[in-house]
Amino acid sequence: MPPVKSSDNSVIRIGAWRVDPALDEISKDGQTVKLEPKTMRLLVCLAQHAGQVVSVERLLDEVWKDVIVTPDSVYHAVAVLRRVLGDDTQEPAYIT
Repeated sequence: MPPVKSSDNSVIRIGAWRVDPALDEISKDGQTVKLEPKTMRLLVCLAQHAGQVVSVERLLDEVWKDVIVTPDSVYHAVAVLRRVLGDDTQEPAYIT
């Protein structure tokens, strides 16, 4: 994931993406996509740890701390996030 640039406390930039966690929205080139709250929490968690390996266990603790889920929930959410970001699994630009 490229470095995160924050313009204020709520909106962050990830590459060309503008991320607004308060609204669960990301936008790029005039197009806005609404994310599920857990997907947004996943994106923010990964962005906060940009350049680091984040374990499934840590993601479960930070993103799904209020519910009991299996690692499959993490894998599914990462796949959804990759699809929304247009990230290529063979040559990822955001989630490696």
